[in-house]
Amino acid sequence: RLGDGEHPDWIVCNVSCDHPQAPSDKYCRAKVEIVFYCQTIVTGDPLFRENIQCKIFYSSQIDPGGWVPVSAVKAAATREYPKFIKKYRNFRSGVCQGSEDK
Repeated sequence: RLGDGEHPDWIVCNVSCDHPQAPSDKYCRAKVEIVFYCQTIVTGDPLFRENIQCKIFYSSQIDPGGWVPVSAVKAAATREYPKFIKKYRNFRSGVCQGSEDK
């Protein structure tokens, strides 16, 4: 959570780490860094839906550890990123369903 105001920004960071109980075989070598940043912008008062905007920034860096060709990684990213956005949009729509405009 960033800021102390009524509508603070949120940031989530995920970073790979080594775990002493993880097997040291060829299947545990990918490294991942993900940042998800959400900023709520309120443009008017009173607080109506048309006065609220949300900016989202998503960044990920995935290193499969050399066992996947670069072309395959790029193809997977091109295919999977839109799926992530669609799932996130559907999740948000489900959360907001049933809430009343004030």
